[in-house]
Amino acid sequence: MPDVRRQLLEQNEGFSTTTSYEGKNSSEDRRYTITDGKLHVHASGNTSWADSRYKSDFVADDDQTHRYLYNNLSLLNQDDVIQTKVVRPKRPPESVAAIEQPVTVDQLADPTANASDRRVVVVVAVVVVGVVVVVGTLAYVLGKPAWDNRMKPAIERRRAERAQRKATAACERMRTETRDDAPAEG
Repeated sequence: MPDVRRQLLEQNEGFSTTTSYEGKNSSEDRRYTITDGKLHVHASGNTSWADSRYKSDFVADDDQTHRYLYNNLSLLNQDDVIQTKVVRPKRPPESVAAIEQPVTVDQLADPTANASDRRVVVVVAVVVVGVVVVVGTLAYVLGKPAWDNRMKPAIERRRAERAQRKATAACERMRTETRDDAPAEG
């Protein structure tokens, strides 16, 4: 068990809290007590069955103790608790020659900057623009037949079905009106 948990348990000897749970078919009361540097739990409850009352006493394991201390930290005595810091090892110093510096916009705008650096950036920009144009064109050209072959027929079919339903409904209304207007035989 980490030192901080052990210290919190020792400093808060005798501290106790109670929780209760009530569900549709069961209820449970728990009493948590810190004694002898351990978290003791007394649980009692029942379920919807007539003979289902239970009681249990146990010592909480490390995970349960951690959760309990974390959830009740504001209620516990935290005076003189060990504060540990995570210390990360420092990276060894690197030689300046081993570090490559990328070319920045300021260096490109500088008239004294290397001309080959500017040429490289211009070539990369032209290649990127060319790739974007080619990919966009291919997406449009290859996507258009898919739209024309799959989507347009489906849209046209739905429109035809809708028109057919409207025509059927209009015909049904006319038939109903004609039947209602007919004189009663008798």
